[in-house]
Amino acid sequence: MTRPGFRDYRAPYTSILVIKSNGVSDFRVTLAARHLEAAGYHVEIISQVPYYSASQHDIFLCSRPGEDMCKFLELCLRIGKKVIVDMDDDFYNISPKNSAYNYVGAGHPTYHITLKRLLPKVSLTYSSPELIDRYKLPGLVIPNCFDEDNELWHGTKFKSDKVRLGFTGTATHREDFRIISKSLHWILKERKDIKLVIGVDDVIYSEFSDVPLDQKLFLPPMPYNLYPASFLYFDILLAPLLNTVFNRAKSDIKLVEAGISKTPWLASSLPAYEQWGLGGKCVEPGGDWTKEILNLVDDKDLAKKYAEAGYLKAQERTSAKVAELWLNLIGGLINE
Repeated sequence: MTRPGFRDYRAPYTSILVIKSNGVSDFRVTLAARHLEAAGYHVEIISQVPYYSASQHDIFLCSRPGEDMCKFLELCLRIGKKVIVDMDDDFYNISPKNSAYNYVGAGHPTYHITLKRLLPKVSLTYSSPELIDRYKLPGLVIPNCFDEDNELWHGTKFKSDKVRLGFTGTATHREDFRIISKSLHWILKERKDIKLVIGVDDVIYSEFSDVPLDQKLFLPPMPYNLYPASFLYFDILLAPLLNTVFNRAKSDIKLVEAGISKTPWLASSLPAYEQWGLGGKCVEPGGDWTKEILNLVDDKDLAKKYAEAGYLKAQERTSAKVAELWLNLIGGLINE
């Protein structure tokens, strides 16, 4: 009989330290941790890691490590620990205009040197197949997923007398947003039945200072468990991305989230979005965003069709289904 406060662990006992990056990708390893723990592993999630932790765990799973974290993981390897590094962006091709350029891009004087020294020594996971070519190292592609246990993904959209165009993104997407900025200004001026909802970046929101308050809304940054509420304010999701080397390695997570929230989308025509395909329409580089937005606003049947198709497609990406890949990876490392 198991005593209260104790739990059974699978044999052989394995302790896994999951290290978050304090970045937008944390949901990947956080959801993985939940399923690893449910499978019987001892799992601890942490952001700041003291060096003595290297002796306390068997496997280390780290999301997009910075330079100091790379050095910690090298220590773990030297004392015989197993290390998994999860990369979900191409840090080698970040634009100088990107706010992350001086932190994880070539603007940092030594980070790429340290990263290139570490990555060949670890087990790598990637969020998209393209990243295997970018890092030129073998690894396991584990696609992004959503937390199916979070009821906010399945909530009823808040009522509005206007059609709401939604965009959410950090400061790193300011250049991408310029693709649609001019179109949105024109649309909001000409169509009083349309409203713009901006999530996370107040600088992008401030570009619309001349737009009446009843035609705009700002949603501040939210923790991941509340983030799905953003989509309750969106009738159409806009996902513009510049056609750059960096963006062509992006994952399809925006469209996965649009799908599960039954939000039709318009997105830039880039590999991950084209491959996802269902739930909306990709706009070619130089395409007419104004026309595409208004067409989707005015065609309610098309919007409904997209929403239903995207929802069905998103069922492929529950965290439970994707977790099987993490479990197989961990099992293989234990049996090496």
